[in-house]
Amino acid sequence: VLGDPLAARGNSGNYILPVALAVRAADGSATGVMVVSINLNHFAADDAASWTDPDTTVALWDRTARVAFRWPDPQPWVGKSFADTPLGKRLLGGAEGAFDAEGVEGVARLHGFVTVAGTDLKIDYSVPREAVVAPIRAAAERNAVLLAAIVLAGLIVAWLISEALIRRPLTRLAGIAVRMGEGDLQARNGAPYSSDEIGSVSRSFDLMGDALVERIAALRASEASLRENLERVESAERRVELAQAEAQL
Repeated sequence: VLGDPLAARGNSGNYILPVALAVRAADGSATGVMVVSINLNHFAADDAASWTDPDTTVALWDRTARVAFRWPDPQPWVGKSFADTPLGKRLLGGAEGAFDAEGVEGVARLHGFVTVAGTDLKIDYSVPREAVVAPIRAAAERNAVLLAAIVLAGLIVAWLISEALIRRPLTRLAGIAVRMGEGDLQARNGAPYSSDEIGSVSRSFDLMGDALVERIAALRASEASLRENLERVESAERRVELAQAEAQL
């Protein structure tokens, strides 16, 4: 049986999770109770070593949307009820999985919730929403500027060079710029490149296209990092279950 998280004796700032196990005789009758305590601070600190974002938090909530434990900085929050907040209402409604809501400090965060098996406690991993969205937004803005520069370069070259012998290559370059602006990131002029100015511009277009593809790949890597943070929610439940199993030994 899992108890409620408690502050450890003294002024250590530690919180413990009591676990009780009935000791039974051969005939099944109870002869005593064995109680062990899990140091939640140590548990959370060990887990924090693997976090990819330093602003990640982990918290335990009871069935009344009250903070039973939070890491880091547990003392200002433990015991406080958030039943009247959007986050608390989601919890009281039985919410699990991932969703977006303000955290206890009033900052918009992405949360991942699971219920600890056999208890009314919910464990919550969260990261600031801005930490996830900001790199994506910045990459999108850079990509938009890059695409605009590509299109503008094509227009300027087409306006400056109007001779019939080079009009067709310029038209091809403008078409590639439009395709890239519409999302076709594989559009390229391709080798061989001529040795004149048009060949140089064609090569530059292709190099800029390659750079854009690399930036999109970095953006997808950021999205993968978010998925990894949310997967830690499931890992936390397994850790708690393992701790329960060890307590029963």
